[in-house]
Amino acid sequence: MTNIDEILADVDRLDAAAIKGPWTIDPHGDGCDINCPTGEYVARGDFREPGYYTGSDCLWIAERNSEAIATFRTAAPALAAEVRCLRAKLVEAAIEIAKLFYADPGGMLDASIKHAHKITGIRLKFEDGRFVEEKS
Repeated sequence: MTNIDEILADVDRLDAAAIKGPWTIDPHGDGCDINCPTGEYVARGDFREPGYYTGSDCLWIAERNSEAIATFRTAAPALAAEVRCLRAKLVEAAIEIAKLFYADPGGMLDASIKHAHKITGIRLKFEDGRFVEEKS
């Protein structure tokens, strides 16, 4: 399975390189245009099934994929931002859990870190007098 950080980096790279979204689909006859609000050309294609070849450099789009292309273009950057936000909140929660276990009478540092990891899946370390996320 791909590391989520690699996926996020790919989303950021592709988002920066692509025509800005949101993209929309404008079906027409046997094809569609993929449009964006800036008026820049995104794509125009004919609906075809895989393996169909027109003999030209024309882009073909399987009809069932056209809406996904436009939706994913807009959704991926928003989802990447949400993943980052939720991961930051999860790290904060892991730190608070570790602090609670460590503050308990008889609380042990290693046990506190293990409890936080067990509950949140976040690996912590104790550094400079505080809990911080352990980066791989």
